[in-house]
Amino acid sequence: MARRAQSKVATVKDERAEVKNLLSDRLKDKTVIADTSALLIRGTDLLRSLPACHLVIPVVVVKELEGKRQSDTVGFLARDWLRLLEALRVEHGEGLAGKVEIPEGYTNERIVISIEPNHSSQEVLPKQLRDGSNDSTILAVAKAFSAELKGDQVALISNDVPMRIHSTLEIKVPAYEVSSATIDAAKPFSGRIEIEIASEQVDELFSNAGYNAAELEAVIAAELNGDVFHALVDITHDGEVLKSVLYSSEFGIEPLPKSGNRAKGISPKTEEQRVAMNYLLRGSKELPIVSIAGSAGTGKTLLTIAAGLEGVKKGEYQRVLVFRSLHEMGAGQEMGFLPGGVDEKMAPWSGAVTDSLEVIARGAKKGGQKPAKAEIDALKADVEVSPISYLRGRSITDTFMVLDEAQNFSRNELLNILSRAGEGTKVVLLADPAQVDNRFLQTGPRAEVWSVIDSLKSSGLYANVTLVKTERSAVAELASSILAR
Repeated sequence: MARRAQSKVATVKDERAEVKNLLSDRLKDKTVIADTSALLIRGTDLLRSLPACHLVIPVVVVKELEGKRQSDTVGFLARDWLRLLEALRVEHGEGLAGKVEIPEGYTNERIVISIEPNHSSQEVLPKQLRDGSNDSTILAVAKAFSAELKGDQVALISNDVPMRIHSTLEIKVPAYEVSSATIDAAKPFSGRIEIEIASEQVDELFSNAGYNAAELEAVIAAELNGDVFHALVDITHDGEVLKSVLYSSEFGIEPLPKSGNRAKGISPKTEEQRVAMNYLLRGSKELPIVSIAGSAGTGKTLLTIAAGLEGVKKGEYQRVLVFRSLHEMGAGQEMGFLPGGVDEKMAPWSGAVTDSLEVIARGAKKGGQKPAKAEIDALKADVEVSPISYLRGRSITDTFMVLDEAQNFSRNELLNILSRAGEGTKVVLLADPAQVDNRFLQTGPRAEVWSVIDSLKSSGLYANVTLVKTERSAVAELASSILAR
């Protein structure tokens, strides 16, 4: 092959490299003071985004990490750091107050780390910053190191805006936000990849008879390089799509699913929906984890419930089990305690599922007549909606398990939910990252569900697709496009 194709996968890698290089330019070989907010962005995964440097953690930050251990949202990140620091203490003892090297596996470059018990006197700060707070103590550590090592050898990393302002303007230590250095800085993996081929490759790959499957598979495999296992791939030249195919590292190229791929009478309308239905209808042994991202009204829940009920009908699963996020939309909109048992309490959270069942029941009737309540209840018999609160300790087998509103869960919670899947269970994550109701999580490209998708995408057990066309209404499509921006 004359020339290797250029792809958006490569572009994403380049974007990450640019961010890393930017961070390297600012922090390489410097003494880097870290505050708690910086450490809790990605736990010890942050170390993979740092260049070679001396990372200093003030002892007051260790105290703050201990205080965050039980947090529902960042507790696992705090514990991640505390485990690493404890392992270093056991190995090096009092040497941890000096400089000890981070073990292999935590970082891509040589980073030394120390816990700083000294330099905590706030007398080195301007009077207006001597308030006895932990933030001021961290600034005092940065100021003391700056005086010892010369200012251009010291930097502060923090995701606290006032901290960065005080550091830059009042103690003259440069400060940087670190969230842009995490994996979230790259474009999230949508499940669809574009590969642009060179002019000389067009004739090699395509002819009047069709396309050379073996050569095309080689191009795709070379570009994905093991980073992605399942993908919808567009082969383009000069901006024109020459061919779209489904690709997997195990089976190679597959034709795109046809529109006749139905479940419980529901037919996918768009190309992405057809791919989603294809993934959903694959058995739990072949593809046990699927995620479907997309804005409101793109059909995530409808397609998934229909596929789940189809699986129950065919005897592949015993039931459809839907776990819902119990986060209410908007601050100050809380309803308080709800009366009744679990089923009654869950009724307000089951609306999306009930709506989908009504559409499925309507589609089964001739002429689109309104279904009777008994017909909807018959479908409900195979569907259980449950709060996530009761998932701890369970092992769920032979179930089509759906996690709706997955964007409202932290990375740790999502991985814990996946760990509950037993034999014969298929797990489907549904997410609209533009609409995060959990006030402790970020939205859009930095939603934590993207981090889980990025971690899973190279596994043959997993496939992701993002639905892009809103089918609900023109109003819903307009609102969704604004939210996404």
